[in-house]
Amino acid sequence: MQFVKLQTVSLVEVNSQSSLQAADFAAETLHKNLMTELQFGSPDFAEDALERAYLTTDSQMKYAVPASCGTTAVTALVTRKKSTDGPRVLYIANVGDARGVLCRDLMNSPVAERMSIDHKPADQAERSRIEQAGGAVINQRVLGVLAVSRALGDHELKSLVSGKPQIQTAEIPGGSGGVLILACDGIFDVMSDQEAVDLLVSKSKEFQAEIEAKHDTSKQKTLGTGGKNAEQHLATFLARALVSEAMRRCTRDNVTALVALL
Repeated sequence: MQFVKLQTVSLVEVNSQSSLQAADFAAETLHKNLMTELQFGSPDFAEDALERAYLTTDSQMKYAVPASCGTTAVTALVTRKKSTDGPRVLYIANVGDARGVLCRDLMNSPVAERMSIDHKPADQAERSRIEQAGGAVINQRVLGVLAVSRALGDHELKSLVSGKPQIQTAEIPGGSGGVLILACDGIFDVMSDQEAVDLLVSKSKEFQAEIEAKHDTSKQKTLGTGGKNAEQHLATFLARALVSEAMRRCTRDNVTALVALL
């Protein structure tokens, strides 16, 4: 398989205020490690590249940040086959409860599709893995301490807290008008995946109406119709809308969101 187009979108968000150092390191390092893996490896093995990038970053953090610091992460990798109008392949990798949500056609069929797994200690598969490693889940936390069962860093619990991501894939037709949300649990603690997509639908219409009212021809091309400048404006507008709505709903966690137009 030959690829002629490769795009990556990465989001790293923190578990708690004490983990800012881990998040900063991962935000700086994870993307570079992924680019290295993709540069020297075959693009046929995108999933392997994602896994190696996560595990390399996790190992590097052992010597770069305090052992008590860790971060969740979600990464999107989009590839296109040789044919420029052929389907694209979306890969989502994550550790922890940072989430990826896909909508394949925002304006015509706005259905939310979860593209990641929330790694919680209370999940049966994760609990079994932790217990088999000699640990325990107490009050739905790893040893009563950590609320996620996979993370980058957290090396004081590394025998129990895995840095290995789980990866989901999907094919996306060219020019589909799709949207991808990458966001932390501060968003999804207060709204469902579908509520997030529904919000983007209404905000996209609001954005378009505002542009048309202002007759701003530099931004009139929006979702799925071309115009990179306009798409960037729209993506930023939608990401801010998610954050604002989470704050309006009184989320109690940190809030980070990224929106990519597909």
